[in-house]
Amino acid sequence: MKVEYPVTVPDIIPLMRDYISPPDDHDTYADRYGYGSENPDFFTPFQPDLEGTHLDGKVTTLPALLTAIGEGGAPLMLEMLNACGVDAAVVHAYDTLEHEIVAKVQKQSHGRLVGLAGASPKTGSTAVKQIEHAIGELGLKGVSIAPYANGIYADDPAFYPIYSKCSELGVPINIHGSTHLLRNAPNDCSHPSRLDRVAIDFPDLAIVAHHGGWPWVLELMSVALRHPNFYISPAGMRPRNFAKPGSGWDALLQFGDTLLRDRILWGSNWPMLPIDEIKALPLREASLDAWLGGNAARLFNLNPSPDS
Repeated sequence: MKVEYPVTVPDIIPLMRDYISPPDDHDTYADRYGYGSENPDFFTPFQPDLEGTHLDGKVTTLPALLTAIGEGGAPLMLEMLNACGVDAAVVHAYDTLEHEIVAKVQKQSHGRLVGLAGASPKTGSTAVKQIEHAIGELGLKGVSIAPYANGIYADDPAFYPIYSKCSELGVPINIHGSTHLLRNAPNDCSHPSRLDRVAIDFPDLAIVAHHGGWPWVLELMSVALRHPNFYISPAGMRPRNFAKPGSGWDALLQFGDTLLRDRILWGSNWPMLPIDEIKALPLREASLDAWLGGNAARLFNLNPSPDS
């Protein structure tokens, strides 16, 4: 599916999930992904796209980048999207981040930044009230959760009020659906079998399995084949590895180019991944267009205004 809009940037909408992170998360990102002083050349490939922008010369380490984004707000984020030829992006909160911040960024973007609320079952009934406020009053477009961060499985009954409210409101839920890096929570918190149970119990709920299900990619494909409202976003994973034998991603390329073409949402986890890697995959043009924007536009009802 090719998405065409009367805008001057390319007529597909790559889905990028950008975190608006609290300052104390900077070191965690650097430790996990090897940015900053451990890998000082990581941001070098981005420099040509950022020349002449407010980020020119500022993107040397991850903390510097996040600080610049925080100071620049939505206008700076939009400038980054323009530099990379991206029409729209999805931004989502941690459950510790005020939803008002994401809502403000979304409003300032005139529809180009799509905000998702964070939620945690640890807050009990408060989580449902926060979702109602975030969606109904602040205008956010969905909810994002991370079962592993709560130390429980995705199909734990504690999450069900959140799923039920999202289904009732008709908004998608983004669920961390892959391995994770915490050592104090089970690795299979979001195993495909857990997500399958959620999809069974909430057939009208649009579910996005974030991070693509590795190392259970084939099993996740089978879940998507069974449930028409189930989407997969291989965000944060290196596309250059997808076609390598033994990587575990072959099922994504096989079914994502055929039966599940309309259910894959590419997410860069920018600044983690350059878009060129996804464009280099052995995918048909129709599949690439769907991955890079058509599916996201349909799921989130994206319709950027001409003057955005």
